Amino acid sequence: MPGQLLSAVPIFASSDFARTISFYESFGYQFIGDNDGRYLIMRCDGAELHFNFNPNVEPKTNYKLCYIRVLNVHALGEAWAGLGWPTEDAPRYVPFGLQDHGMIEAHTIDHDGNLIIYGAADEDRG
Repeated sequence: MPGQLLSAVPIFASSDFARTISFYESFGYQFIGDNDGRYLIMRCDGAELHFNFNPNVEPKTNYKLCYIRVLNVHALGEAWAGLGWPTEDAPRYVPFGLQDHGMIEAHTIDHDGNLIIYGAADEDRG
């Protein structure tokens, strides 16, 4: 192969960058920058999220999602356990749990309806 794929970066919609920054900072993301209020970048470890400003985004019809694989899923779950986000509606955080398909997963939905699923294989089963 002449080249190599390095990473994928989702581009989500955000109707309010300050609110988006606050939500993702609570999960450990850092503000990297924005382009004159039109394009926002957040990063946590090796995961990077980009946001395009859209004041008209409709959270209930915004079907953007991303799956992020994680290491040390149990430690991450413990770190996020006390954040206090609701587990229903938006914004929300649903804690890590073992799914029927054998993955341990959690998910977030931000104020604009962007869904991120965080997951790993069950570390106790290999």
